[in-house]
Amino acid sequence: RKTIQIYVTSNGGDVVAGFSAIDAIKSSKTKVETIGVGSCVSMGALLLISGHYRKAYPNTIILIHDGSMSVQSTSKKAKNTMNFYDRLDNRIKKFVVENTNISEELYAEKEDEEWYMFANDEGLSLGIVHEII
Repeated sequence: RKTIQIYVTSNGGDVVAGFSAIDAIKSSKTKVETIGVGSCVSMGALLLISGHYRKAYPNTIILIHDGSMSVQSTSKKAKNTMNFYDRLDNRIKKFVVENTNISEELYAEKEDEEWYMFANDEGLSLGIVHEII
């Protein structure tokens, strides 16, 4: 089979849609190569990380951060929503740690930040990408 190449340039977006794409990429019997172009931010970074092999241009910007949300509801429902988002943040952390060279300790240090990086610096050394184009 010929490798599938997916060019990723994204400022992020819907987590459910993003994880749907990630599930499809990760379960593909055909090798999927993701290529970061310009900006791979938030869910865009996770899409980049989902490739079996990952490349990026040197100045590609990568951002890993916790999700954002707003809740307008009763306090009980808001607590339930917060509990779910805590679980979602843990799922994202697990995905990043399992698919890069980022340790749980480093992720814990950075998880409250907007963790920006260039592909040819931390992106490569942390295993977010395997190769700079």
